Amino acid sequence: MKHLPWIVMALAVGFVPAPAAAQKPTPEKILSSMDDDGDGRVSREEWLKPPPAFKRIDTNNDGFLTYKEMAARFGGGAKKNGSVKWIDVHVHPNGGRGIIHNFPVAVKMALDVMDDNNISHMVLMPTPQIPDKLPTYPLERFIEEARKFPDRFVVMGGGGTLNPMIHDESPDGHPGKDLKERFAERAEAIMEMGAVGFGELSLLHLSLVPGHAFEDVPGDHPLFLLLADITAKHDVVIDVHFDPVVEDIERPDWLSRDNPSEFKRNLDGFERFLEHNRNAKISWAHAGSDQIGHWTTDLTRRMLKKHPNLYMSLRMTRGRSKKNHPLTPQGIDPEWMSVFQEFPDRFFLGGDQMFSPPGSAGPAAEFAEFAVKIRRRSNWFLSYLPPKLARMIGYENAMRVYKIKK
Repeated sequence: MKHLPWIVMALAVGFVPAPAAAQKPTPEKILSSMDDDGDGRVSREEWLKPPPAFKRIDTNNDGFLTYKEMAARFGGGAKKNGSVKWIDVHVHPNGGRGIIHNFPVAVKMALDVMDDNNISHMVLMPTPQIPDKLPTYPLERFIEEARKFPDRFVVMGGGGTLNPMIHDESPDGHPGKDLKERFAERAEAIMEMGAVGFGELSLLHLSLVPGHAFEDVPGDHPLFLLLADITAKHDVVIDVHFDPVVEDIERPDWLSRDNPSEFKRNLDGFERFLEHNRNAKISWAHAGSDQIGHWTTDLTRRMLKKHPNLYMSLRMTRGRSKKNHPLTPQGIDPEWMSVFQEFPDRFFLGGDQMFSPPGSAGPAAEFAEFAVKIRRRSNWFLSYLPPKLARMIGYENAMRVYKIKK
């Protein structure tokens, strides 16, 4: 059975007679399995099938297979970029680093890609920042640009202000009265600005490249518990970056030395955070993009079953562990599909797209290069789901939970 995809491709390009049950590959499936660099086409080096088939499809002989060429060869397949409109609930407009901050350009860059990728809305938010590690930007730096397009963007805040209060001013978990008051005042100010919630905030945030911040506080940090109460009061959402550690481990060899040499189990504090106020909606960011190999489907199912106020946003790029990702070249991983069908109202798409102006430098600019691939893979993911489930995960759940207006 493991050779079936090869046989199907051979049938489609005319190597052997096709039995009645054979299905032609679609351009989407070919791209999802072969387009390693995410540029929207397949080079000769990326092509995994016999060379004569590549030459037959490459009608302009430029050494690349485009969607249009593959659609002409295979009869079209699924609609380009999928057919389900979707909402990206986790997007970072970065004003740039190493140049003058230019948030108008970053927001416009986000707007310009939406229609061609079936994206109806984006939830814009700051990254989770620490002032002494990276230049910071709060909600005020881009909210005025987002407000120019109220039918496309909603915003979250706190990554540039609340997150530093937690990680810089009270990393030991003992904030004083003054800090608690300033924290609550800032959270209320974010609500007054029209935010739909708080994000991105971090518990354990691994450093993946030089200059990428390492952050770590317990899930039941008093300021997170305070924010849960404020979130519940306003009936909004907290977007949380939390790399789960199920059992104590040493730092993986590939991981930046900006991280500690070992990681301790951290699920217990996170669960206490979830239990603190069941009216606080928590969106656990980057599901499916597992960095150290502990975010399994079993953990996902257990957490969703135990915590009714927990939601997860799916990021369609693999983590460095290269495990536990829902999207495969053949479609959706069966275990993940089972979880989606069991909890259809608890998932969103959170691409973690970053938009940095030309000339930017630093981790955000580096990660921004993956945005094209994230959008493409998000559309492929939706195209593999049953239509009703695709609408829920791609669009309806986000509209309901984030209270996005049509």
